[in-house]
Amino acid sequence: MARAHGSVPGTTADSAWTRIRNDSEATVYCCELSWIGQASGLIGNKTLIDYATTKGAIHAFTKSLALNLVDRKIRVNCVAPGPIWTVLQPVSKSAKRVAEHGQKTPMGRPGQPEEVAPAFVFFASEADSSYITGEVLTLLGGDTTAG
Repeated sequence: MARAHGSVPGTTADSAWTRIRNDSEATVYCCELSWIGQASGLIGNKTLIDYATTKGAIHAFTKSLALNLVDRKIRVNCVAPGPIWTVLQPVSKSAKRVAEHGQKTPMGRPGQPEEVAPAFVFFASEADSSYITGEVLTLLGGDTTAG
């Protein structure tokens, strides 16, 4: 397979697929490939520049790979949550910042991991999302736009 214009030399859709399958946190369900982005990849972050940059790259990669693989009937999507409560919160922030985590969302709280999981189930479902590919689904606690 010839490499796509603008892609990394030596990279083809086949090698990209293999690398994704082997080296990332990607989850494959039949003909669906989904992974996690983050709202900061859409709106940026004043202090977590590298983190926001990599999440933004995941969003662009999702859209590009979706275009590349649609002819193979492989759907590619991304879930991009806003503030979600994880075990990283108390170990990576001050007590004050932990207490404030998610408070600025319209729902006034952080999301829970079990509130994010159904988005992946939705994308994995042929019955529910067979016509969806290249999407970045934001879960923002009531915010209607990222940013």
